[in-house]
Amino acid sequence: MRKACQSVKTDASARILLAPLTATNGIEAVALYTEKGKQIDLVATDLNMPFMGGLDVLAELRKLNPNLKAIVFTGMGIVQEPVAAKNLAQYICLKKPFDAALLLNTLHSVLVKNS
Repeated sequence: MRKACQSVKTDASARILLAPLTATNGIEAVALYTEKGKQIDLVATDLNMPFMGGLDVLAELRKLNPNLKAIVFTGMGIVQEPVAAKNLAQYICLKKPFDAALLLNTLHSVLVKNS
């Protein structure tokens, strides 16, 4: 994923679009969004993260912003737990590994087409 993100950042049109903020775990992600949420147009999170998983992070962020736009990255194929699968269905998911073109197209779709 890091390689795909780096490729996207080198694209001239994407540099204007992307000014990423990063968190190393779910708790940090919620704190970062709490502090800077008004500056954040989209959240991209991994499904599995330390301390708080991606779906739990998104549930907390939805409390702060019900109109949150998000993309979930996952290395898993099918989510087995029914509740998790239902919650995941409301987000665009990208299965890792993915390439820069797919990431850029997905970002465009979520940010531009769904605005």
